[in-house]
Amino acid sequence: MPRRADLCALPFWPRCLSRDEAARYVGVSVDTFDDEVRAGIWPPGRCRGARGGRLTWDRLALDAAEDQRSGLGL
Repeated sequence: MPRRADLCALPFWPRCLSRDEAARYVGVSVDTFDDEVRAGIWPPGRCRGARGGRLTWDRLALDAAEDQRSGLGL
């Protein structure tokens, strides 16, 4: 299995983030991220891949959700 890229070593965050990456992106643990997605704080992930088995979060949708919560997305 290929190793996942260390996101700190990348010049930018990828557009589509795995659950672990999305949690790191918003600065919380995976468990807290899951709780916050269920609570509607963050948008739900999208099923992707040939069989729809890969769940990803759009980085820009996460940004838009935080902009809305902080009052920047007026």
